[in-house]
Amino acid sequence: MAIVVVVLVVGAVVLARLSPPPEAGQVAVASPTIAPAHDTPLPTPAQVEPTATALPPEVWFSALETPVDDVLVSSDAIRWLRSERVRGPALATPGQDLLLVDVRGDTVCLCWGAAGTESGDRRTLDLVRAWGDHSHLTRTTVMVVDGVDFSRPEAPTQVDLEPSPDGRLAFLARAVRSATAWQVSLDVIDLASGAVVDSKDLVPGDLLPEAAVPTGIASVRAPTLRIAPDGRSVLIMSGVRRDLGLGVPTDERHAWIVQFQGAKLGRVTPVDDIAGSSDPPASCSWVAFVRPTIVADGCRYHSLDGSTTDFEIRRYELTGGSVTAAPVYLSSTSNDPSGPGADQALIDIGSGIAYAWDPANRVLLAANLVTGGWRRVSPPLAAFGDSGQLFPDARTSPGPVTTWTDGRAATAAPIPRTLAGSPDGRLLYAVGMGSSPDSTSGLWLFDARTGEVVDRWSALASYESIALFQDGRWLAAIGRPGVTASGGPADWGTSVTIHDALTGRPILRIGDIGAGGPVTFPFAGPLAAAVTAPLAAKP
Repeated sequence: MAIVVVVLVVGAVVLARLSPPPEAGQVAVASPTIAPAHDTPLPTPAQVEPTATALPPEVWFSALETPVDDVLVSSDAIRWLRSERVRGPALATPGQDLLLVDVRGDTVCLCWGAAGTESGDRRTLDLVRAWGDHSHLTRTTVMVVDGVDFSRPEAPTQVDLEPSPDGRLAFLARAVRSATAWQVSLDVIDLASGAVVDSKDLVPGDLLPEAAVPTGIASVRAPTLRIAPDGRSVLIMSGVRRDLGLGVPTDERHAWIVQFQGAKLGRVTPVDDIAGSSDPPASCSWVAFVRPTIVADGCRYHSLDGSTTDFEIRRYELTGGSVTAAPVYLSSTSNDPSGPGADQALIDIGSGIAYAWDPANRVLLAANLVTGGWRRVSPPLAAFGDSGQLFPDARTSPGPVTTWTDGRAATAAPIPRTLAGSPDGRLLYAVGMGSSPDSTSGLWLFDARTGEVVDRWSALASYESIALFQDGRWLAAIGRPGVTASGGPADWGTSVTIHDALTGRPILRIGDIGAGGPVTFPFAGPLAAAVTAPLAAKP
């Protein structure tokens, strides 16, 4: 087993030339080059402000119809965006439920519900199917689980849910503690039937104490669950925190790879090196499979006194038993090292490349998680026409569909995203911050293979989160409430602007979606057509 460490170091601002993804059957070669100190920085485009600061709830910029019902937004719940207001029914609860969507807009949710007022922390895990027109079809209880309380970080039962890559199955990891023992288990759920088709306990007997031995188990670590791209391997990480009255609690961290074939769980292999052994424990913001035998993570490691932190990207080979590490320095940023430029990633599973975006300095970073390589580039000013936009025919033709992930749990509470990727992995869309607080320099488009800027669009609000939908045809951008694109005051609330993802032309802006709280876009996983086939025969 081998580890390649990629470290983000805080310092001077530079841009990275991205390694093009390897062609099928080829291996990318890492050839880092240092950009000269006099590289030309990205231009700051002029701002385009609305002519009025008091917007009606809905403004159309084009006669084209925009399928706003295809946009999922997350506030107090995950819902379909409806014109003028977030009025669609709640489909899932952010931070706990697993929501999957098929091509018709029908959804399946593994949703947690209360099992009764007298059952304490007992919860049901329900399979909820809903039509794309927002009407519910069925709700089936899959299982009942004790000790689940999402408001308590130290609840006796911690859970994680992840879908299979083909959207036919879901995996449930449970870490459970009692007064004398702890256990980590894995369940496989068929999303078509709602049945648990296989289960396996992972903690072996030699880790379970005898009844007479005090365990001092104070809490159990929430499990981290990831599925390999080919669906044949499952990674689970968990552990316990013990307090034996010696003054300093100890953390035990463990990891397992579980083989999976068809609908059956197979051999369990301990891989504790992936779980880490640093003290104090590292804070990992993302973990992802990038190949069936390669896992990568992005973690912040803290000094003993807590005064300094280092952010590292580590790459783990799962084909051998040895563990080695080699640092590869990516690039430098001048923003807060705890900011999203370092800790938030957008990972193209097809190419194995992780992208990180610094919106304040407009710096794009990248690491090839398959080879450990990286490159950098300064986008030339010649990438822009006189208007700051290119003609649509200057774009590359669509390629095969890739899979994007942010490396976070499928059930994690959504966060604002300033970077999005096209379905074929060839374009990156990024929100740039302006020179004044809460202002934006527009939407920047990059060629993901070269890192070069191919376009820049003006923003119509102070954008803070973006997402592509309907197979990349449209781009939706959430605007901060009460702020214009230049950071000035505005009379509208949280807005959503729909752009044509090919030309950048604004199609529709909803000036106040009335969500009653912060709004962002969730990462909704794919859902197999076979799972929702019964939904096609609607009465």
